[in-house]
Amino acid sequence: MPNAAIRFRGGKLLRKGSLVEEDLWIQGPQIIEPAEHCDDEVDVQGLIIAPGYIDLQINGGYGRDFSTDSDALETICSALPRHGVTSFLPTIISSTPEEYQRLLPPLMQQMEKPPKGAIPLGLHLEGPFLHPDFAGAHPKEKLTSVHNSYGSLDWVRMITLAPELKQAHDYILMLKEKGIVASAGHTGATYHEAKQAIEAGIYAVTHLFNGMAPFHHREPGLIGAALTHPGLAFSLILDGIHVHPAAVNMAWRANPEGLFLVSDAMAALGLDDGTYRLGSRTVTVKGNIVTLRGTHTLAGSVLGLDQAVRNLRAWTGCSIAEALEAASLKPAKLLGLTQKGRLDIGADADLVILDRDLFVQSTYSGGELLTN
Repeated sequence: MPNAAIRFRGGKLLRKGSLVEEDLWIQGPQIIEPAEHCDDEVDVQGLIIAPGYIDLQINGGYGRDFSTDSDALETICSALPRHGVTSFLPTIISSTPEEYQRLLPPLMQQMEKPPKGAIPLGLHLEGPFLHPDFAGAHPKEKLTSVHNSYGSLDWVRMITLAPELKQAHDYILMLKEKGIVASAGHTGATYHEAKQAIEAGIYAVTHLFNGMAPFHHREPGLIGAALTHPGLAFSLILDGIHVHPAAVNMAWRANPEGLFLVSDAMAALGLDDGTYRLGSRTVTVKGNIVTLRGTHTLAGSVLGLDQAVRNLRAWTGCSIAEALEAASLKPAKLLGLTQKGRLDIGADADLVILDRDLFVQSTYSGGELLTN
């Protein structure tokens, strides 16, 4: 029934950092105030209702790769709700100007009328303005310090760059003016360089600990800056491979307000072990470990964001509400989204319903049931 008023009763809602026993009402794509009459009623029988998850770094999944497949969106939009994800940033790794010109226009066009499922909010361009010593899985031959590779920045919401590169300071200022989140990553930045970048307009750190100079007590680097600047957001990949659980716990205790979760998933998400593509690179997947073929270099993950939420709670002892907000409210705030990441009246009806162990039971996007 179009624009039916639906009442979810018997659940525990995530609101303002706590789980509260209240009903939730939605009508069409929005959360509404309680009404005298509902067209449909859903008894969630004590389950948790949280805002839909928002994944700000996902390279692909289910056999598709955003850095090579201009038509990958439909498959991934359809698949992500099973992980509780209702919106995301398709992420493209370092590419040549010619590759960006081939990939970006069709992706941008598709995002104007996205397919059914999780909603793409824009693009995350990871590179090519990265330090070659910390390239990780990015092809070194495609890295550059010249900031004219992309063409149009329409639909671009986030760019990962190494802030110590030549011209980076001016580029960060330009991104800030355009409302694009500049995130520091794949970098050898010193603590002093990191502080300068934060002052210029770096708002986040991409996959803390990975692809950056290690922490040292005499040169804390970007890691030290991230953990001592509460206003700075930083993402973590909680697959148990990229970051040891003890390091996750340390980061949480140092700066819990800054921590948010990403999957960094690639084409093998949801599929079996084997050989896959990440951009122009060939990667090998064995268990939950993804590496460049023939090396030990990590190359993304096969992590679902729902598992990341469960791992955060298990490894840090944080509350259920805190774990859920690390995948919803915090990424929404980073992108400046006031209608997502929360269950307030007037917010988007993007919901994930979970059991007490935080396993996804059903997902709604814009009020529409996508999984059950």
